[in-house]
Amino acid sequence: MDQQKFAELILYIAQQCKDHRYFGATKLNKVLFESDFRAYLELRKSITGATYFKLDKGPVPKPLVPVREMLIAQGSLSIEIKSVGGKKQERPIALRAPDLSIFSKEELELVDDVIATHKNLTAMQSSQRSHNWIGEIAFWGFHVVGEEQDIPYGTAFLRDPAKTKITKRRQKKAEELVQLQGRIE
Repeated sequence: MDQQKFAELILYIAQQCKDHRYFGATKLNKVLFESDFRAYLELRKSITGATYFKLDKGPVPKPLVPVREMLIAQGSLSIEIKSVGGKKQERPIALRAPDLSIFSKEELELVDDVIATHKNLTAMQSSQRSHNWIGEIAFWGFHVVGEEQDIPYGTAFLRDPAKTKITKRRQKKAEELVQLQGRIE
């Protein structure tokens, strides 16, 4: 994982979403996940290389808490606690501009597209989207990744079962891919 890119991407997303009513910690998780997995799918390489794991409410990047705490300690990020729609929101606030020189034009365009897709979604809607996102189907629909297990980037290539007939052979192949996760990332 590229910790600098992960940290700068957190700051970039927080900066771009500063005026989004529903932007908080949950949405940050979902935008990071979709950006990394879409980049893997479309650009053949994730943006940050972060490891994501499955939780009931969707994928979470493993390095989020330590990197967020590092950014707070450096004075680069703060967390604002707000009430939005009767729910507690932990809103990341970028206190400095991110270093965009470490990202390609394609990476930033992809992240901007993901941010635009999530802009008007509530945290719950963003969470539901992460459960149905094309790469996520392998983890939720097929149940090939268990709770708190790492999500292999290669599963981004698995397709929506509504558009692809899922046979026992394909289900077995998906399970084998998960077992080989170290080789498909």
